[in-house]
Amino acid sequence: MVDVQRPAKYSGSRDVRAIDNFLFQVDYYLDLQNVVEEDLKIKTAAMLLEGDAVAWWRQKMLDIENGDCTI
Repeated sequence: MVDVQRPAKYSGSRDVRAIDNFLFQVDYYLDLQNVVEEDLKIKTAAMLLEGDAVAWWRQKMLDIENGDCTI
């Protein structure tokens, strides 16, 4: 088994290249870790957020719990 390094955390940059690279790295990481369940993919990706990005995610989670938002 290969030890796979987690992708760098994403802080909310609006740079298209940074977003694209983050999403590619997360997708590749999940594939190498054999994560197939959608809810686990979302939770794993959420753990890679920081700063403004994690604040945004926390608000979305509250909105979902209150029935104000869907993903």
